[in-house]
Amino acid sequence: MKKLVLMSVLVAFSAGAAGCDLIGCTEVGCGYPITLSFEDSNGEPIDGFEGEITAGDETISVSCGPDGAQIGESYECRRASVVLFEAPDVDSLQLDIRTSDDASALAYVGSVDLDYGEYYPNGEFCPPECREAEETVTMTPTQSTDG
Repeated sequence: MKKLVLMSVLVAFSAGAAGCDLIGCTEVGCGYPITLSFEDSNGEPIDGFEGEITAGDETISVSCGPDGAQIGESYECRRASVVLFEAPDVDSLQLDIRTSDDASALAYVGSVDLDYGEYYPNGEFCPPECREAEETVTMTPTQSTDG
């Protein structure tokens, strides 16, 4: 019995010495979230937009209204931004996004490089290490097709 108690104390001490408080760790996972915020050339947020975001071989069609708070199968709209829940682990995205308000006629068509940061949803010294990227995309006026 003494050996069992001593062994338990040594295991607990070893875990603490390694920097991981096993008792304080939770079991939250991560899905490599990517957040894209949209603004115009004056830095004003764009609340309504729609289009396609391509991450690797996966293309996600998004449609976000001015109220935000919409949830799609693989994304969530927030005020002037979209969060991709489980996008593939990629270094860049291809966007074809346009404002949903025809009067403003803004768009962004092109590539966005992602700069990931690490975070630990279960505590600083607890696994897993997750990555997230937050990028701001500036939309520009499109040419009118009226003619």
